[in-house]
Amino acid sequence: MPLPPHCACCEEHNLKIEQLNQEIHQLKIQNSGLETQLQKERTNLPEYQHAVKKLPGFVRSNSSLKKQLETAHDVISKLERDNGVVQKRVVNYTTLRSSPKFSRFTGMSLQTFDALCSILKSKRIKYEQGSQVTTIQFEDQLLIFLLKMRMNLTFQFLSFLFSRNRQTVTNVFYTFLYSFYHCFCVGIMSEIPKLSKVRTSLPKAFSKFSNCRVVVDCAEFLIEPSNQLSHRCATYSNYKGRNTFKNLVGITPNGVIAYVSDCYGGSTSDKAIVLHSNFLANLDIGDMVMADQGLLLHDVMPNGVSLITPDYLVNQQFTRDQVSKNKLISSARVHVERAIQRMRIFKIISILPRHMRIHSSVLLKVVGFLTNCMPPLLNENVNKPKSKRKKVKV
Repeated sequence: MPLPPHCACCEEHNLKIEQLNQEIHQLKIQNSGLETQLQKERTNLPEYQHAVKKLPGFVRSNSSLKKQLETAHDVISKLERDNGVVQKRVVNYTTLRSSPKFSRFTGMSLQTFDALCSILKSKRIKYEQGSQVTTIQFEDQLLIFLLKMRMNLTFQFLSFLFSRNRQTVTNVFYTFLYSFYHCFCVGIMSEIPKLSKVRTSLPKAFSKFSNCRVVVDCAEFLIEPSNQLSHRCATYSNYKGRNTFKNLVGITPNGVIAYVSDCYGGSTSDKAIVLHSNFLANLDIGDMVMADQGLLLHDVMPNGVSLITPDYLVNQQFTRDQVSKNKLISSARVHVERAIQRMRIFKIISILPRHMRIHSSVLLKVVGFLTNCMPPLLNENVNKPKSKRKKVKV
């Protein structure tokens, strides 16, 4: 059957599409040239500014150098106007720092952000993909990392927000992930604070447990199921009914996360994680460990180290002493669950994707450190008077 002849309107439409494609290609070439010229002018601008600061009298008398400096400013402003598509970013540190929701987007205050930024600037950061990222400011790179950790934005969306390609954003994220791990987790969170140091900030809930050095509990985080059946069986949790990773989390009595173990499959028992993670090697004689009654560690505790857990119901009813003891333990042990719940604020560990499983242990430890950068979990003020509850009239 012969094909119908092409109509004239279709041919005109195709010609218009070809012309638009040619114009788009020319604009892209012009845009790249403008960006190169803008980068060149920005490189030359600090030299002029340095000359002005160093020789202010000479600059005032030398009209040619002053004219060159003004010309450089005019060229940069013109190029930024002409090249607005490339240089315009939806989000950056300068615009976001004035927002009242800065801590909600990043998980920390502006002062903490600036302090971490200054610390990381003093370190020699090695980028994961080898190439240095110079097209993004250091503050914006840290902002990319925190937005990914806190909001779990996709790399594609982050590349759109900061007007950079996806590979650059991925390089920044993994670079800062391992920089945080080596700078803060390995050095600061590698050892549990000594009992003498813990006692200096003992809250009221632990007044009856002055020898308590750490409160531990196991936390489970959801992951995407693996394609391999053996991995699915190892990570399946009967408690959650899903595939999970399990970690041992330990906090000091004042609510600071002091220990986060490596990731284990959800089918691993809590006792096996405690033994395999070498957590017991951090304890000294005279220490007390507080845990849930599900952690049956009485037979594996080192000599001189005590374990306190709520009592099991053996008879039909608890005694009065058991009720008061369990109440004190529960009021103190609940803070480790609050700390774990704070870790879940960072949405990147809500459901761990498959491509990030290899970084799971590092990721959970960095999340533990970022949780410590938040406001204190226990902020007791002994001088603050107790507020009386107002009676509600019915």
